[in-house]
Order: sequence, then C-alpha cells, then structure tokens
Amino acid sequence: MIEEDLHRTYSEMKVFRYGEKLYQPLKNVLLAYSLFRPDLGYVQGMSYVAGCILLHYGNELDTFIFFANIMNREDMLFNFYSFDMDKVNLVFHIFMRLMREKLPKLYEIFVTTGLSCSIFLFEWVVALYSNIF
Repeated sequence: MIEEDLHRTYSEMKVFRYGEKLYQPLKNVLLAYSLFRPDLGYVQGMSYVAGCILLHYGNELDTFIFFANIMNREDMLFNFYSFDMDKVNLVFHIFMRLMREKLPKLYEIFVTTGLSCSIFLFEWVVALYSNIF
C-alpha cells in the first residue's frame, strides 16, 4: 500500500514518484515505521505527514525520528490512524459544535443540507492538513 500512495503524495511536486530523488527515502521512512509499530502499520495519509517532514529535514533518520514521535503520541492523530471511531466521532462532534458557535451561517447550511464534517475532516486530520495547503 505504501508504494501505491507514494506517487499521490504531493503529486504536483513529483519528487515522491518512482525514480525521483525522494521516492526511496520516503518509502524507507514509512516502511521503517510500519515495522517499528506493526500494531498500527501503515495507514493512508501517513505519506503526507512523513513527506512534509522529509521535505524540511532532508534525511531519513531525522525524518523517521520526528515522524515516529508525532505518530506515537496517544492523542487525536493516533486515534484517527488507529480508527478509534468513538474518539474520532467525538472530534467530529466538537468540530460541529465549534462551527455552530463561531460560524452559525455555515453551520445552518451543513444542517439544512445534511452535510457532515466527516466527509473532509478525517482526511484533513490524518494528513495534518498538509494535503490541503
């Protein structure tokens, strides 16, 4: 699954495609993490987080350490990657509540049309918002 995701990671930049400069380093970081945490393994979206770190750090070891530290925290990101849906749904509920308080007109549109924040928020969180910038 890792190889399938690499070419989609920041696809407009093309640096993570097969044969390009950062393809193998990103693949190595993600493979290493999946071996380091076999209970979690690789989950789609991790390539965006690791790719962003790799773009800034430039080397695999530092990227792996930073990435592992982020992933291993028992907080919202880990809950999303481990698909702990009780905790994920709590985040969705809090998001909608904040929208109701801070953006009431937008909240009304969501309610009226039956939209759920789950259609975009899950993807945003697992990629740490890096895939939408």
